[in-house]
This record gives sequence, C-alpha cells and structure tokens, in this order.
Amino acid sequence: AIKPPPHTRSESATGDPPSLLPSMPSQSELFASEWHYSNGPDSFGPATLSTMRDLFATGQIDAEAFVWNSTMKEGADWLHLGDPANKSLLALLKGEANEARERD
Repeated sequence: AIKPPPHTRSESATGDPPSLLPSMPSQSELFASEWHYSNGPDSFGPATLSTMRDLFATGQIDAEAFVWNSTMKEGADWLHLGDPANKSLLALLKGEANEARERD
C-alpha cells in the first residue's frame, strides 16, 4: 500500500530509523519505477520518469516536493526530492530540465 505523504501524518520523514531509509536505486530502477509525488496535501501518481522530468522542467515539482516509489524499503516514508537518498533521481531530473531550458 502507498503511504500518505509525511505532512499528512504525525511523524516526519527524518524521524524514521536508518533501517527504513531507502537505499539508492540503480538508474534502471529509476527508469522502471512508477513515482508518486506531492507538493501539498494531495498526492499524485503513479508517474513515469518521463512525466517527472516534465513536471520538474516546468516547475510543477521542485526539490521540496515529496516523492515515493516501490524501490524504497518497506515501511519507508516519503522523502523530499532533494533528500540525499534521491540524489540520482534529482540529477536525472535536473539534467533533463537544463536541456529543456537550453532548447527554449
């Protein structure tokens, strides 16, 4: 089951024990994963990596958005896109966003 974003729950993402924090997914896992995201009280998804790139490039999500996907360990909470555990995802999104801005 997909957990609601932490801002709709009593505990925060940073309060989870280290054993529940997600490990860095591989690039193939990032591309194959369906992502869920939230910038407020509502969550959206599933979204492909391509959709996430578009959302990031157009400013609809940023490093402060909460994200979640099935590569996160069981019981792991949603994390900010800018969290170190999401470094690979953020780098992919920034690269695509920068390329899109250069084309404009």
